[in-house]
Amino acid sequence: MSAVILAVFSAVSGGLANLFARRLVSVSQTRNMLSFNFALMAGMLLPATPWFFHLNLNTKGLILLAGAISLDGLANYGYFRSFERMDAVTASGLLAVSPLFALALTPLFLYQGSNPGSGQILAVGLFTFGIIMILVGLRKYSVSQKSFPTKEFVFPLGTAFLFSISMFFVKDLFLGNFLNPFTYYFLRAVVISVVSWVLIKPDLGWINGFNLLLTAGRLIFVIGQWLFLLTALKTGHPAVIKAIADLSPLVVVVFSWSVLRERPSFLQVAGMIMILAGGSVLAFYRN
Repeated sequence: MSAVILAVFSAVSGGLANLFARRLVSVSQTRNMLSFNFALMAGMLLPATPWFFHLNLNTKGLILLAGAISLDGLANYGYFRSFERMDAVTASGLLAVSPLFALALTPLFLYQGSNPGSGQILAVGLFTFGIIMILVGLRKYSVSQKSFPTKEFVFPLGTAFLFSISMFFVKDLFLGNFLNPFTYYFLRAVVISVVSWVLIKPDLGWINGFNLLLTAGRLIFVIGQWLFLLTALKTGHPAVIKAIADLSPLVVVVFSWSVLRERPSFLQVAGMIMILAGGSVLAFYRN
């Protein structure tokens, strides 16, 4: 299956996970959910390890794995902190620039071989700015429309940058055949769960039967989102794959239009047109 199709599946899975998240955000602070979410994720993946776990590390592989998980862990902390300190629309819009950071980092990783052509670069730009326009169009539905101090923008932008770097590290792990997407995602979940538990010491008072079921249901889609993305990363360029996978808010927008009967704004329609243009460029202009 092509990397582009896998990235599209990742975006759809991420969008469905976002619909579940709408209900969960009111349950407790995100810092209280972080370690439990990753622990539950690892527990859900554990039964599949006899068939899918593959680890073949040497010194280089161990350094790459430690670097990737460290960057990923810091990015996840920044991700959750961003949503605690500013509204979801603003944070999502800033996080959406991650593919542009990946493009800027490409010259440092030319040896990986999957370098984007001019058509792919154009598609990444159209996808990224299209999704930002849609998110800005959603801002009028946001609970909070206040402005934020400049320092608050450091966390979502820094998070976007860290996610971009970590994807190049992960691709190196795959190219060296040190592990596969399943193994990386499982180890990532275990390490982030343990470290975040030690550092944050969360209050788990929010956990009850209903919230546990809701969290597990959401994590099914989150696991699908990331396994599709990581598998696509094996053959695709990080910027292109991330740009497509980050289209997940489209699922929420389409749900709002079709089910909630919300009227699309001009910016949302313009953003959708840009995304369709990006898809056309990616399909017909590959160089």
